[in-house]
Amino acid sequence: MFLVIIILAILALIKIRKLQEENIKQKVMYENKIDSIHLADMTSMAKTFSWVMRSDLLHSNKDEAQLHLDNLLKEPHIKKAYILDAAGKILLSTDKKETGIPYADFTVINANEPISLKGENSIRIVTPIMDLNKKLGISVVEINEEN
Repeated sequence: MFLVIIILAILALIKIRKLQEENIKQKVMYENKIDSIHLADMTSMAKTFSWVMRSDLLHSNKDEAQLHLDNLLKEPHIKKAYILDAAGKILLSTDKKETGIPYADFTVINANEPISLKGENSIRIVTPIMDLNKKLGISVVEINEEN
């Protein structure tokens, strides 16, 4: 009888361990799905934001564009946002000290389609701002990687 109880206990511990491993795998899978959905939502937001910036740049309305940038910081997870001109210089930024400084990342400057660049603690969503036949600038929105 004692031997049967020990065997059942061992089988139960093995089953518990397998269920715990399966639980951890499912948790990681769902966290990855949530992260990808969050990134897709932020990418859609950044794309829409670049359309607003396009309109403001076409109408030479820098004050309105700066107001949109400042309001963007009120959104959760937004760390920073800035607009580069076609030459790669920071035209507008949520950090006023950066305005007018040349931007050093050529991956961002040469972007011809929306891209996401992962950093240490943030993700930069880069969206080119296009006129009919030329690039007006580039919209960059940095989001915190944590949800």
